[in-house]
Amino acid sequence: EAWTSAEALRMMGDFDYQLDKLPSIPVSAEEREAVFQTEVAQWSEDFKKLDPCFQDGKAVWTMSSFDDSSWQSCRLPDFLQYQGYPSTVGYFWVRKTIDIPAEWEGHELKLAVGAVDDNDFTYFEGVEVGHTEGCIFRREYTVPASAVKAGKATVAVRVMDTGGLGGILGGENDLAVVGPDGKAISLSGEWKFKMVMGMDEAPYFPVNAAQDANYPTFLYNAMIHPLIEVPIAGAIWYQGESNSGPGEGRIYADRVARVDAGALNELHNAGNEHVSAVADSVDLDLLTADVLVNENGLVLIDLNGGLEVVAELLFVSYDLHC
Repeated sequence: EAWTSAEALRMMGDFDYQLDKLPSIPVSAEEREAVFQTEVAQWSEDFKKLDPCFQDGKAVWTMSSFDDSSWQSCRLPDFLQYQGYPSTVGYFWVRKTIDIPAEWEGHELKLAVGAVDDNDFTYFEGVEVGHTEGCIFRREYTVPASAVKAGKATVAVRVMDTGGLGGILGGENDLAVVGPDGKAISLSGEWKFKMVMGMDEAPYFPVNAAQDANYPTFLYNAMIHPLIEVPIAGAIWYQGESNSGPGEGRIYADRVARVDAGALNELHNAGNEHVSAVADSVDLDLLTADVLVNENGLVLIDLNGGLEVVAELLFVSYDLHC
């Protein structure tokens, strides 16, 4: 959708909310960041109304007094799919209870929770201590002294898995609580796990327009539209597969068609001929292949201008992006 024009996306109806916001997005990165933080705060309040963790304004699932005996067990750090769990795309909680030494009470602690795939809201005994966007960043948060009491304490992480594998990664030292004396309590090992909801059941999560170009029309406006009037002998189009997961095949096929039918048809009207190639690096079993692939392994897209684009799908057992 980032590569697609507003006109093409309007025909789908799936992105009207984001498209309506486009005129109000600030120009400067600083202003965009401020808008994003405000939107995340509002999103968090809206999400709490749907998340059963929150009762009477308290994050009860993040407290040591909560009974998690009905939850499933998992091992962290690791991807949950490597432990036999199905897709975790959406939102899930993981929690672990530890013993805080008496000498740590009333002192700030450092809480390291590794690299969360993809985003996290992290709590220590009912207190939110941090939130980070992006699966490549190792988290280290400060636990306020007022939240540190001797005895049982629960570390809980609400994970937002935007696609693919989900979990928390890192080495043994990347998951730990570090006290004022420099001693650490490892958080590696068994945790409790509970899936909450899928992405389509949750409020739309804001996009940080200061850092993320994957916003509807952004890449089209910056990289495709300026070329419309430029004479081009031909083009090879690579279309990624970030939204071609389980149950998304038909939606993905429609979006691929609209990208080609929109951007490439505009180029075609300028007097160019094009062949569009679509590479896919996901497992064939995860894709609604009958929607995308005919008996010859090709997708035929009929453009408004009469140009027939052949999109060849390359199914491989490894990630082409590596």
